[in-house]
Amino acid sequence: MEIKQDFDKIIKSLLSEPNDHFGYITNDNKIYDCYYRNAIFDVFVDSMSQEHYNRYMDGNGGELVEKKGRYGYVPPKMASVASSSRFIYLSLKDDSGKKMGLFESNIEIDGRLTFEDKLTINIVGAHPNIDATYKTNAKSLYFESKCHEIFDSHVWAWTNSYFVDGVFYGKDKKSLQLNQINERPHFINNIEIDKNKKSLDKTKFGLRDTESLKLDFKQFVCHLLGIANTKAPNKELIYLFYKPNALNNSYEESKDFNKVFKQLEGQFESFCQSECISNYCKRNYIKIKFFYATNNKMTDKLDVELIFSFGHNNNE
Repeated sequence: MEIKQDFDKIIKSLLSEPNDHFGYITNDNKIYDCYYRNAIFDVFVDSMSQEHYNRYMDGNGGELVEKKGRYGYVPPKMASVASSSRFIYLSLKDDSGKKMGLFESNIEIDGRLTFEDKLTINIVGAHPNIDATYKTNAKSLYFESKCHEIFDSHVWAWTNSYFVDGVFYGKDKKSLQLNQINERPHFINNIEIDKNKKSLDKTKFGLRDTESLKLDFKQFVCHLLGIANTKAPNKELIYLFYKPNALNNSYEESKDFNKVFKQLEGQFESFCQSECISNYCKRNYIKIKFFYATNNKMTDKLDVELIFSFGHNNNE
């Protein structure tokens, strides 16, 4: 998508690094201009602590290694200048306890930060990854970061394992209790593409049935199911989107970018305020927050802006 490529080029230009730092070459000799050069990326990986390195290597996202896809090899995701995993790693890896005060007041600074943590969805047996967690005895913060993904197309569909006798994910308080909603076949462009996947009525989640999604709301739902399954007393799902201040007026494409960000904000707010999601968060004591990271370089001091906050914890 052209707008995504334009976004990546601006993120690259904001880094103000030498041109020879970029241009990842894959095993089949393709060059990716908005990815760090192989040797530069190797230095980045070598700088990781053993724990962080192991976490990313054990994940299923291909963050640190090339993968062979349908059209050949693709670079490691974290080699991209606009990688969301690179973004959250650079944002939180140092002085994480102190940085948590940007997202939540009165939180202990001696908590534990973990990247690529795994959640568990009962019944289905799925284990979706969450980008980062910060846990103390009193609170657990779950971070999902997004960068250029908001310019992608996102699928709204689940495998049949999420449906039991036509009911989406059970009937207890940890389910979404969509017991009267019939699953729909999974269509793209009016063609059923996978008989093993089903969609739900978007309008039950505050989304218009025909609109293009600016966020992976299917992943959003799965993260909520997994977070509800944890034993943490106070749970917060924090979405951190990268929106450098420079995008506001410094580039010709800013108008197009900001239109997408406004669509994202509208969909996010409608989703969280829907009866289905708001009741779910109330039953399971989950708070949801939407932040922008506004620093112009990912390597700059983290600067955030709170846009939305929904739900409440046990003690609120």
